[in-house]
Amino acid sequence: LDGWEIAARLSYMLWNSMPDDALLDAAEAGELDDAAGIEAHARRLLADARAADPVQDFHSQWLRMDRYSNISKDPDLFPDFDAETPASMAAETREFFRSLILEQEATFADLMTSRSTFVDDRLARIYGLAGGFGDTLTAVEVDPATRAGFLTHPGFLAANAYFGESSPIHRGTFVQRQVLCTEIPDPPPGVDLQLPPADENIRTTRQRVEQHTSPDQCAPCHSMINAPGYAFENFDAMGTLRSVDNGEPVDTVASFTNPDGTSMSFTGAVDMIEQLATSDVAKRCYSTQWFRYASARAETSADTCTLDGLHEAMLAQDYDV
Repeated sequence: LDGWEIAARLSYMLWNSMPDDALLDAAEAGELDDAAGIEAHARRLLADARAADPVQDFHSQWLRMDRYSNISKDPDLFPDFDAETPASMAAETREFFRSLILEQEATFADLMTSRSTFVDDRLARIYGLAGGFGDTLTAVEVDPATRAGFLTHPGFLAANAYFGESSPIHRGTFVQRQVLCTEIPDPPPGVDLQLPPADENIRTTRQRVEQHTSPDQCAPCHSMINAPGYAFENFDAMGTLRSVDNGEPVDTVASFTNPDGTSMSFTGAVDMIEQLATSDVAKRCYSTQWFRYASARAETSADTCTLDGLHEAMLAQDYDV
């Protein structure tokens, strides 16, 4: 690519807009013809407030946050949930990524495990935080034993749940597809997606999922999907911490095998997330997701060397975003 093309790549990736005069002048002067020049101008663009938009846009797409505006919950079960709650959930997660990446120079592990986040009065109730909170977001620290990073944000948990109950299948599918880049096909046509109702033998959501996905034709995918979903069973459909489900203790212990043959065993969400934070599979998936965003296309076999090089370069820098 010549300097003009590099300028366009940089600007549309880092600002979601056309190059400014300084970047066009740099292209004309040949300053974008080597890695040092590209880095210098990339850092200039990242230091500008306009860099916040692509950072938030990428993570919004990655987390499929377009669905947050459609979150709704059973008012009888979740009386604190109102029409403004989804907007608060989305605002928390957007500010989380902006602050950590552009102000705190976060690594991938920081995004996964940070106990810092931003809450207003609605979110503070979900988190169980005491104190005076208003309509604006306030920086807080959450319980490190129960929360870690964006995967325990109420927005993620509520968006990947049903109207009145949690959904290990939706949460587990997200982890596999978006965090580990595992190819999980959609259910085949005609499959009944409704879980069996609870009765005296199958009381918890986990037990109902296990029964529903036990047939042989379901097992190949659900052996990967269910386990990471079970890790989040300590959180209800709104993302509030819980210890019982339908009167029974929740069970968050699970394990699964990655496509590369490595296995993960964990006791709950925080344990799983901390392992994902150090996983080369998860790290490579994160850089691959950025490649897809920056290129506006899915990767092909021709991109393998590029992705290998990106992953190795990121590893050498502790996966500093």
